[in-house]
This record gives sequence, C-alpha cells and structure tokens, in this order.
Amino acid sequence: MNKKALWAAVLIVTVVSAATFVTFLPSYADPGFLLRPTGRIRVALRSYSGGTATWFATAPLVYDGSFSARLSTAGGAADGGGIMIGPLGWPLSMFTDGRITFWAYHISDAGGYDQIHQPYIDIVLDNGRVMEGLTSTPVSVPTTSVNSLANQGHPSADLWVQMMPSGGYYTSFPTDNVHVAAGTSACILGHTCTMAQWQHAFPTAKVIQIEIIYGQWSTGGAMSICIDNVLLLGMGVPIEPETIAAD
Repeated sequence: MNKKALWAAVLIVTVVSAATFVTFLPSYADPGFLLRPTGRIRVALRSYSGGTATWFATAPLVYDGSFSARLSTAGGAADGGGIMIGPLGWPLSMFTDGRITFWAYHISDAGGYDQIHQPYIDIVLDNGRVMEGLTSTPVSVPTTSVNSLANQGHPSADLWVQMMPSGGYYTSFPTDNVHVAAGTSACILGHTCTMAQWQHAFPTAKVIQIEIIYGQWSTGGAMSICIDNVLLLGMGVPIEPETIAAD
C-alpha cells in the first residue's frame, strides 16, 4: 500500500511543542505542516489520522533526558505519529543517511524486522519539495541482533537501537515540473533514489525540516515505538517538550 496515499486524510495535531505551525508548501508537496520558519530549532509531535504521537516519561522508555516521543499506530494499515524538527537551513549537500540518526525502542513489532514496521524519514527542502523516505535500519548492529525488534517484554538498556534512514527517497508528485526538470520524477515509491542522486538533482537546495514518521503500511496489529536523542549532522536534538511562560 502506498503510504503517502494516506496523507490525503485530515491531519490532526494532538500534541505539539510551543512552536507555531504555518502551511506554506504548495499543493505539489507534502500537504502537512511546517514548523515556524524562523527562530531556533524546535521539536513538535504530530498525529496522523488514527495514530498518536505523545510525550513519554516512564523508564526504561526514555533514552536520554526526561522524555521520549512515543509514536503509535492502531494497526491494519493505519496511520501513526511523527516528530517534526525545524526550522533548519543546512545545505542538502552536507547530508548522508548516516548523518541522520535517532535511538529507537521498539515497544512492539508485529511482523519482525522489515521496512513496513520501521520509522521513515522525510526531508523537506526549501524549494517546496519533499524527499519521502522509505524505511530505516540499525546503524551498527546486524538486524538479527536488534533485541528490541523481538519485543522481549522486559526493560533493558540493550533494547534501545540507533537507527538511520535506509532504502532511498522518492516523491509522490512525479509529474511536478521541477521534478521532471531535475530528473527526480523517476524517484517513485517502487524505484527510490539515493541521497547522492537527490543532491545531484538539487545541488543548491537547503533542508528546512526533518520528519521522523512511524505508521503501518500493511496489515497487522497495533504497534508502538519510542524515539529519542536525534543527531543531525552531528548536532544533538533533544526530544523533549517545551514550556514557555508568558512574559
């Protein structure tokens, strides 16, 4: 099932940081929200249709700090939740898959290790286009030794696994004139393109937002994951809620 087809549903923001959302992407791009395009980098949670995104503060489901983001899907090809990080302004040319990492605690995994049960990473560019990610994979351990994917049912520090994007990036809008001119119209769900190919197509593009999204794009039961301690280009992004008092 094309997961991006699910994005045509009404998007519900249930738990957010104090960041204000503005919508300024044109119709050919991700119809979702962007964080306020100015100011310091912030983190917000976003629920998609029947999924949820909530702050979680119970050990051992926090890797670092006081909170993690718990993203859940009801199952049965349902939507899930996402983490939005921005505003950014870094050249796309500086990125590799290995320079976008996060720590994950797989609370449940109905089908074992495969792409439909892993978070994926969307990269929003300043030209209004979105590099839509396919899946993610552990950074340094074999998939067979990723204990949390087996849901052992007990708390343990070794259940946290560092993940990074995997499988390439695509667009749901291949007929857009900019994608056609750049050659990225061939980068579709069934034929993704690498980070290097996108960089070649858009050599001057800047990344303005990173999104880590969890859902289920096939049949199966309800699943949840906790995500914490994101690293972008070596810079740590705390996954913590904000509280801003009135002046």
